[in-house]
Amino acid sequence: MPKLYFQNKALTLRSLSDKLDSARVLPLETISWSEFNDMDDAKLKARLAHLGNELIIRSSCTFEDSHAQSNAGAFLSVFTNISDNLKSSILDVFLSYKTYLNEHEIVLIQPSLPKIKHCGVLFSKVADSGAPYYVVENDSSGATDSVTSGNKIVDTYYIRRKLETIHDDVFYSPIIKLAIELENIFENENLDLEYAIDTNDQLWLLQVRPLIVKPNTSNNINISHVIEKAKSHFTNLSIPSPIIHGKKSIFGIMPDWNPAEIIGVKPKPLSLSLYKELVTDSTWAYQRDNYGYKNLRSFPLLIDFFGLPYIDVRVSFNSFLPKNLPNSLCDKLVEHYIEQLETQPNNHDKVEFEIVQSCYTFDIHERLLSMKSKGFTDEELSTLKEHLLALTNQIINPRSGLWIQDLHKIEKLKERQKKILSGIDSKEAQIYWLLEDCKRYGTLPFAGLARAGFIAVQLLNSMVNKSLLCQKQVDTFLNSLTTVSGQMSEDFNRMPLDSFLTHYGHLRPGTYEITSPRYDSQDAQYFSNSTQTVKSKSAHEEFDIDKESYVQLNEAIQEHNLSHSVDSLFHFIRSAIEGREYAKFIFSKSLSDALELFASLGAQYGYSREELSFANINIIYNAYSSADDFETLLRNSIKEGKKRYNLAQQIHLPPLITSLSDFDFFKSPELKPNYITQKTILSDVVSGDLTEHDLTGKIVMIKSADPGYDWIFSHSVAGFITAYGGCNSHMAIRANEMGIPAVIGIGEEKFKELCKANKIEISCASEQLRTIQ
Repeated sequence: MPKLYFQNKALTLRSLSDKLDSARVLPLETISWSEFNDMDDAKLKARLAHLGNELIIRSSCTFEDSHAQSNAGAFLSVFTNISDNLKSSILDVFLSYKTYLNEHEIVLIQPSLPKIKHCGVLFSKVADSGAPYYVVENDSSGATDSVTSGNKIVDTYYIRRKLETIHDDVFYSPIIKLAIELENIFENENLDLEYAIDTNDQLWLLQVRPLIVKPNTSNNINISHVIEKAKSHFTNLSIPSPIIHGKKSIFGIMPDWNPAEIIGVKPKPLSLSLYKELVTDSTWAYQRDNYGYKNLRSFPLLIDFFGLPYIDVRVSFNSFLPKNLPNSLCDKLVEHYIEQLETQPNNHDKVEFEIVQSCYTFDIHERLLSMKSKGFTDEELSTLKEHLLALTNQIINPRSGLWIQDLHKIEKLKERQKKILSGIDSKEAQIYWLLEDCKRYGTLPFAGLARAGFIAVQLLNSMVNKSLLCQKQVDTFLNSLTTVSGQMSEDFNRMPLDSFLTHYGHLRPGTYEITSPRYDSQDAQYFSNSTQTVKSKSAHEEFDIDKESYVQLNEAIQEHNLSHSVDSLFHFIRSAIEGREYAKFIFSKSLSDALELFASLGAQYGYSREELSFANINIIYNAYSSADDFETLLRNSIKEGKKRYNLAQQIHLPPLITSLSDFDFFKSPELKPNYITQKTILSDVVSGDLTEHDLTGKIVMIKSADPGYDWIFSHSVAGFITAYGGCNSHMAIRANEMGIPAVIGIGEEKFKELCKANKIEISCASEQLRTIQ
């Protein structure tokens, strides 16, 4: 078949009629603007009678579907009946052309397709990166107008291009065969097509046009070879091992230490290497071991598949086992936890709340009872309960709990920060010691306080589950907390800006990202035109337990043998949550100062922050421990980092990798977000570069729940939504504390969809999120 060329929508479809092997094209008619003006209803009906009664009038403007611009959705399409307002419907479509309308422009008229089983769009590349995947966005609701009316697309599938086989038992198999046929016909691999599959499994091509794709910077890389290497690494890390419990592993972007939330799903190399160095290579395991869990030292928690960071779930689940638990029970628990996560992937950002038993709570009996149906014996569950109680009492002890020592370590870090910056001249040495101290006196105690903070939240939740407190009482308690973030809001109200930035200026929205300006940066616009009306500490609702609740809690504490009184338990819960936020604030200063020094050091050799974001922080360690030339180390590291980062943009993997097939094709999971507060709000949406917008009274879209985004609260936002983050993340706690409705962790696909909205309603009590406009 000779090569075809793209024309407008109608002429392209006409050129494909009766020429496709893998699909059919609906009958069609075209009417030009000049013809339309000479036709009355009778002529129109006669012209279109052979198409049937139910019709769709579709735009087919010259200025859509071209190689330079698609103008997708810019013009109107209308469903109508041939005997009902036919002429006015066609006129509406023509008038949507606006300034493009002339006598030669046409509309496309086709029969409406009934009894649809699947419909949607296929992109033959990932448009924003040129990555070699077919992306299928499919609606299986049976709606006849979901494609052309712009209704919500339900499911998104990624299928790697040039697979040796495409399984015939999946609905998208014939769609990909159609795409391949069209690529050959047009000699173009960048296509955007609309399709429908009816209840007879007939595939219909509704539209095809060029896909405008961002240039691919990795055209010379064999992606298939890279994926095979990633598969091999996955296999090696997943096989049974005598030194860890569980027969296999799976990998996720959120189950533990939440890399997607903190550094993103495709972080720059500097961010990734810093996160590994400060947290996930060893610090995380030291903390778990110190707090009474299994010793996983020497096991890296974060594995990156060519720049995409994933948590080794088996390693994570091992680290939540009490230290002296019998090995046979440990094996059984890890395998159970992994199986539960595989069957409930939407819990991948809340594994400790929904899957893993990592601490003792007031509802421990109910939590463990659910495991009996999974094959656990009464003796095994009793053993687990006993060990969890001992471990939890050890952690939360009001006199000897490690969280108390960790609070003291954080104070020591403050002292050492000043000494390093004032007493060491070499920038390389300053960065080295800021990072080393950050690990020892910062992220390590922070990890401990985060563990205590998690247990605190679990205890609060279990109080509600056992009716010891109501949800309103817990919300009031959380609102009464005095965290660093809450204090920052008060200080912004009362301090001159210069004084405020002296104390809080080291914060930045991307804590690990060198290109993210600090609050005190000259380029920062975080507080310009802010209208701070956030309630002050004095306006916080005081928490006071009524006598009946106090008595119930006291009885429950004694019944469960917890090492606290009611008052000391709430002191622990308050101190743990507040301490976690304080520790994060302090250690982030060491990290932020190290990043600024690295930027200054790089500038001496002519490198911008953007270029430095591709370096690996291990060059600082090499430079400190060897006589290697730093400029050479830096240049080579940036060069290699750019290659790896560009490669990462060409790889798409699911949030949870459970099998080798996930490296080739997967469906983006529908995640269960976390709704904060019980409030309902309807407001305009702000996304993109937030510093360019007035945020007051708006619902703000934030990619990750990073503490550096606290600056948004100086603008009295109405609410916010994040793509990533858990119910115990910084921004979740912040929203609870301030009583601001928020939806945390809706997933990347949903996040992208909502960023296109103008107005959204958040109903936290009913856990609903609606696009209003």
